[in-house]
Amino acid sequence: MYIIILIGFLCYILIFPREAVDAAALGLNLWYEKMLPTLLPFSILSYILIQSGILDGFARFLHRFLKHIFPVSSAGIYPLIAGLLFGFPMGSKITAELVAAGKMTKEEGQRLFCVCNNISPMFIGSFILTDCLQRPDLRIPSYLILYVPSLVLYMLQNRRRSFPEPEKAYDKTLKKVSHNIKKNALCAFTADRRTVTSSPHTAHPAQKIFSSAGNPKEFSMEEKKTTSMSFQIIDAGIMNGFETLAKLGGYIMIFAIFAEMTMLLPISHPTLKCLLVGFTEITNGIAYTAGQNMTFQKSYPLLMAYTAFGGLSGFAQTASMIKETGFSMKPYFLTKLFGTAAAFLLALLFVH
Repeated sequence: MYIIILIGFLCYILIFPREAVDAAALGLNLWYEKMLPTLLPFSILSYILIQSGILDGFARFLHRFLKHIFPVSSAGIYPLIAGLLFGFPMGSKITAELVAAGKMTKEEGQRLFCVCNNISPMFIGSFILTDCLQRPDLRIPSYLILYVPSLVLYMLQNRRRSFPEPEKAYDKTLKKVSHNIKKNALCAFTADRRTVTSSPHTAHPAQKIFSSAGNPKEFSMEEKKTTSMSFQIIDAGIMNGFETLAKLGGYIMIFAIFAEMTMLLPISHPTLKCLLVGFTEITNGIAYTAGQNMTFQKSYPLLMAYTAFGGLSGFAQTASMIKETGFSMKPYFLTKLFGTAAAFLLALLFVH
């Protein structure tokens, strides 16, 4: 299947070079003008905040109030808010970085990145509602339609679940391990106290147990981090930010060409063609749908559906951000399908 897609992609570039170049230029212009100035500073700052530990105290403060409303640990507050404000794939990127840094459990990260990876309000308000639909008055209803369904689904799925802080979970494990080490050492000493020789070269059984178990501190995932700031962290944050945005630019360019390829398919129905383009790459799909001779009652639900899903381009970008964590993309895909269906139905009810 992948070979067929790649061969088709290559053939399209060779047969329709002008269209391919125009689509690639459109995707790169979108990346350069919209995503790079918006996401790069935030990506760099986010990495610095996480790695330096500056964010930890503020997150714990907010968690005191939000934990009664939203089932999330203190570390999950930041990706939840940032994912809503700055858009994907920053929510998934931050979640992956927190799990890699040992500040969030993998279970919570798997569940949280499914709902904190959304299109930013800036993109919705400026590009979709103002530039394409000329309806900036619909900002608040559109935000509610796009963000609330997935958040409610997360709350229902995790209403009886509590996510411990990794440090607290480790402390409990360490106490249990230390208790078992002492207990085993005492039993060994009691059982073998009559057989212990006086030779200085003979190790006591209890000593062997302690030696094999190791220092309890060795069970730690990592030493407890303190708040620190250095140019090393800043430099790493800058490189991490540029690497992330370079990947996004590549994905946007590739899927912009794919979206242009769909125009060649023998589909006469305009709505079906809009759906195909929109669910492949949302920016091209939104612009294409808005340019069709559709009524607002028909185009608005379609645009909300594209935005909620994020397109196959957004799916690929998200998979790239979390590839080192071992997260499964299946729950993410199912959550996006739910959000897409909910957004379409709510938008349809809103305009009728």
